[in-house]
Amino acid sequence: MGKPNHDNTRGNPLDSIFREEEDREKRRKLDCMEYCKNKLKPRDRVVLDKYFTGIIIRSPEDEPLTDAEIKDVRKSLAEELGVAPETIRTIAHRSKEFVSRCTNDCSEGGEK
Repeated sequence: MGKPNHDNTRGNPLDSIFREEEDREKRRKLDCMEYCKNKLKPRDRVVLDKYFTGIIIRSPEDEPLTDAEIKDVRKSLAEELGVAPETIRTIAHRSKEFVSRCTNDCSEGGEK
């Protein structure tokens, strides 16, 4: 009787199945996140994007925004929308919480 073949160069055939499943789950979660963000009021969606990401189009080679730059983005956002900076923070955090809950529900099959 011969030795069992332990050739690990090809990998486990189940690995590709698991990767495909993980990719499907990631795509579903991203789709759900977009779906949930679109349920926000347009103003709240803008606040959410700009507050947490400091949406200033920059190239990947650029340095990350400094804390002062982030503060300036948020201050100008408050001025642009005619609200107090504290209000921007409240809108951003409530929107983030809503999108998080909605995304979890959606990705578990509760919505969409």
